[in-house]
Amino acid sequence: MPSTPFFVRAFRAPVDPERLRSVRESIVDQALQQGLPKERAWGLAAAADELLCNIDEHSGAAWIEISLESQGETTVLRVNDD
Repeated sequence: MPSTPFFVRAFRAPVDPERLRSVRESIVDQALQQGLPKERAWGLAAAADELLCNIDEHSGAAWIEISLESQGETTVLRVNDD
């Protein structure tokens, strides 16, 4: 059975510091609401931050979408760009 993301955010690049902060905070909040441990929530936020910065710096993307979903005991962080 496919899982449903519990966090999805799509936006245009570039990624400014305020947007990064907002995404990090939202990831932590949503992960904690899903019952994930605090360490995992912050780890997901840190991974997302790194991915978004790399996209912004290296890809030249015009848009970015980031999502999180639970698949059993695993949490999947997915980042897409154009």
